[in-house]
Amino acid sequence: MEKQSRNKLPYSNAFFKQERSDNLHVLQSTSDERFRYDKTIHHVISELMWPRIVIVRLRNVLASFMPLIHLAHNETSKLVLDDCSVVLYPVTDSPEKTRPKRLQPYLFDMNAKGEQKFHGDRYEFWIYRQMRKRLKAGELYLADSVHHRSLQQEINSANEKGALVQPLDIPALRNPIKKLLDERIAELHAEWERFNSDFTEGKLKHLLYDEQTQTLHLKKSKDGVEADEEAQCRFYEQLPLCDITDVIRFVNEQCRYSSVFTHIQPRYAKLCVDENSLNAVIIAQAFNNGNLNMAEISDIPYDNLLDIYQSRIRLQTLKKANDIIGNDIAQMPIFPYYSLDMAILYGGLDGQKFEVERPTLKARRSKKYFKKGKGVVAYTMLVNHIPLQTELIGAHEHESYFAFDIWYNNTSSIMPDAITGDMHIINKANFALMDWFGGRLCPRFTNLETQRKHLYCGHDPAHYNEWLIKPVGKIDRQLIEDEWPNMGFYAQPPSMFPAVKT
Repeated sequence: MEKQSRNKLPYSNAFFKQERSDNLHVLQSTSDERFRYDKTIHHVISELMWPRIVIVRLRNVLASFMPLIHLAHNETSKLVLDDCSVVLYPVTDSPEKTRPKRLQPYLFDMNAKGEQKFHGDRYEFWIYRQMRKRLKAGELYLADSVHHRSLQQEINSANEKGALVQPLDIPALRNPIKKLLDERIAELHAEWERFNSDFTEGKLKHLLYDEQTQTLHLKKSKDGVEADEEAQCRFYEQLPLCDITDVIRFVNEQCRYSSVFTHIQPRYAKLCVDENSLNAVIIAQAFNNGNLNMAEISDIPYDNLLDIYQSRIRLQTLKKANDIIGNDIAQMPIFPYYSLDMAILYGGLDGQKFEVERPTLKARRSKKYFKKGKGVVAYTMLVNHIPLQTELIGAHEHESYFAFDIWYNNTSSIMPDAITGDMHIINKANFALMDWFGGRLCPRFTNLETQRKHLYCGHDPAHYNEWLIKPVGKIDRQLIEDEWPNMGFYAQPPSMFPAVKT
């Protein structure tokens, strides 16, 4: 109906009859042998829905949808969920929210006598379409349903929440909410004061404020870029050329990463692995060349390469080897100089798109990156050019959902103080999670003027009226305090939440 209303085409009863079964199927919370799709809506309500209407929970505007199902073949009355009673009144008195203005020409017609005629079948179809959308979105739910149950039924109870958060050493969970808000608001006010002082004194060279348009822009400076490129060219010209195998051998001599490639059955195999064969397998897999091609261009038998690949190359050993190499690089004196800030260690998160030849479990379609094919995303965290953690996700997944997991599940000794990334890393929950666990989220915003609309303060906004960059409003502290128990956090004394020993 929505599609045809946009095209200004007459409503098709055949289309309604064809789609009716699909709409009614969504509403079947449990199996009922008496239920038949060819029954009228009146019989469906009386035999299937009415015994379950009393346990239906409605939210927001959906409160008026369920009663109107009874209207299809009875234009004189409707069913109202008010103390499980039935109230009679004209169908034209249905709430306007259930009769959009753009659909009025299709719900009402004028007959030959000039009387307004209401199409009950079309209205029935419209209500079912809305119910199906709300059921899918979770705004309408059934208490005894498996697929359409309430979200609250999936959340742990208050007692279970307390047992889950007790072992976590998070100050936000141990301190009372009022104390936590006092600390955060004081910190926010100090940041506002420091930013305004540095901005008015001209210390923030990368920020440009246009007084005519009253907009804030990021000033991209090209000073020194050419000089840096020339210095890099001179540096790399002095480096001797060498084979990739020589580099791998040198790295192995320094940190002995090959020792972690243990056999999957160490009891019945040699403890030490041949370095040349192991390096050949790593190079073959890294360059997607394959073990067979590597055996043809080298003097190593294919059976040896296949045995090492199947028995020693696995996710566990690869992660251990990567951690050993990364930890050894971090001990070098030059390591801190690769960072953007000597005082803060940044971790960069970004995803690489790879198209797959064969369908896999995580492969998804993406017209932007793969056109008609499927692919995956390798979401990686880099710290000073060192890859620490990688998560393989689908092309349809939002990268921000995995940002905290990659940072928190880092197994190396290199722990970045802050993580940064493009706009895909932005998630309101990530800001809170990173702060709770001692980290920082520093996304790279593409438009600073747009982000000014999300700047708030904890004190009186009148304090910032004379500033060029000022907050748009005040944080609703009372709302946070009221909703804090619903989030599973409790104002317990610190003794209730002992620190975890590591």
